[in-house]
Amino acid sequence: MTKLAEMSDSEAKELLLASATGVGKLVPDMAGVLADGSGDGMMFKQVQGPFPKGPCRFALYGHADSYVGAFYELIDSAQQCILFRGRVATVEKNLLAVACLDLQRDSQSVEIRVYVRQGTRLLVTRCMLRPCSPFDVKIKDESDNFLYNIFDSDTLLRLPLPGARKGVSLHDGAARGISLQQDKLRAFCEADPLFHGAQRAAHGLSLVTRERFLNMFILLKYYLPKLDAQGDIIEFGTFRGGMALFMAYLLKFTKSRRRVYALDTFEGMPLTESAQDYHKQGDFKEDNLMGEMLRRKEMLGLDNLILVKGLFENTVPTLFQEKLSFALAHIDCDIYDAVAYSYESVKDRMVAGGYVVFDDPLAASCQGAMAAVEELLYHRDKLHAEQVYPHMVFRLGLEQGF
Repeated sequence: MTKLAEMSDSEAKELLLASATGVGKLVPDMAGVLADGSGDGMMFKQVQGPFPKGPCRFALYGHADSYVGAFYELIDSAQQCILFRGRVATVEKNLLAVACLDLQRDSQSVEIRVYVRQGTRLLVTRCMLRPCSPFDVKIKDESDNFLYNIFDSDTLLRLPLPGARKGVSLHDGAARGISLQQDKLRAFCEADPLFHGAQRAAHGLSLVTRERFLNMFILLKYYLPKLDAQGDIIEFGTFRGGMALFMAYLLKFTKSRRRVYALDTFEGMPLTESAQDYHKQGDFKEDNLMGEMLRRKEMLGLDNLILVKGLFENTVPTLFQEKLSFALAHIDCDIYDAVAYSYESVKDRMVAGGYVVFDDPLAASCQGAMAAVEELLYHRDKLHAEQVYPHMVFRLGLEQGF
């Protein structure tokens, strides 16, 4: 993929100002100057149309020296709904974005909006949306063609599944894992105000890596709505509560009816087995673990977050007297017995195609967690992982329910 040469701030600003009478103004034969690095927000809006129902090709041309945090949206002007969203990135020289979308109805006008974060220097010279043949998206660098088309916008997250094999969708696992590992969806997700709000909800209350927050964001926002059944979310091993708050915030502000059940002793690790666990009893013990989490929950109005305090074997039987089912189980409890108990207790309550997400098995200090996955999921239940980066993700009942 062609990379543009680095420019200094002054050189970029000089190029921008030389290309138009003023930053942000339209000039002949130009879509517009989007940003000179001094601000953020929606820097550009253009309306095109009408368009008949069917596939359309979108292309954005220009120059970007620093394009991290820049993304575009195509919006149906009449319905005010997002048709397509993607990241601005250099595809080839002067081509900053290219994609194909499928209009579900005739559209009189489509608004093209481009957003940038502060520090992004971006110039658009031409912006084009036109009817085309299906999948008429041509990219010069064929080695990146598959990755770019699959992972650069949420439209791909809505494509039909190519099919299940051995109980998992290899396409879905790759779409999440490769895109995050190679930074195809990261900037797109990080530019989403919903992700920023959820991150603020979790701030200071988690040891989870940013990649895992991003993966959970993608799962909750784009994949859980595809499941036929509703189902709640359960977390085994909450610690300070950052991930539970993050998930509850996402559900709350996407108007989902799902609830988050967060289970923990809130008093550190229980008794462990030295022959299989590196962690010891009392690890992760901190004063007032529930206090800040409860304060944050109340401040954000997260009435969809239910905290369950105690050992799993004491709290789960009582909790499961209710007729609960789960679309996602987040198992983050580090040691063999806790991981094994979590999986055994929840596996028969997962909706068809539900996600079991393991945080720990690949961590250096969590050999016990990996042993539980190997013995129970791999060897006994003959399950295959759909995704191994940044989480280990399994699907339950995919072949039967899809």
